Amino acid sequence: MVFLIKKRTGFTLVELLIVLAIMAILIGVSAPKLTALFPNSLEKTATRLRGAMMKARWMAARDCRDVYLSFDIRQQKIMILRRKKGVGWKHLGEIILPADVRMEGLWRASGKTDKKEILRFAPDGGGEGFGLFLLVGQKRLTAIGYPFRQGVELVPGWIQEKEIG
Repeated sequence: MVFLIKKRTGFTLVELLIVLAIMAILIGVSAPKLTALFPNSLEKTATRLRGAMMKARWMAARDCRDVYLSFDIRQQKIMILRRKKGVGWKHLGEIILPADVRMEGLWRASGKTDKKEILRFAPDGGGEGFGLFLLVGQKRLTAIGYPFRQGVELVPGWIQEKEIG
């Protein structure tokens, strides 16, 4: 008597469930690490502001000339500028904020107010502190830049200069 043995191809249901369970565990373990690779809008904004301040300070020291950060609230961008030897401004770079972050206002540590929202960075490393009011959805934040420290601090709410100790 000859028995014919059929060859089976494919996987059983139990094998498929085991593979799916292993994949679910691996995804669960790696998901928090993946979110660290993609910073949120606030972190991007703080990093971009910090970079603009550092670039302005560095350019001022390198060229022995004042460099300025201009905050254009209408167009939602930050420009790095230098006065031309004649009249006008030389554009040295710009930063565009993420789409969900909106600039709402600015205060300057010098207390000077004029129509332009511009901060000056001197060749000797001096500069102005500032507070940039940001709106992210319904959340209000202030990005505070310090004149002699490299960095931008994000603070909940809209903080005025006189509130900072």
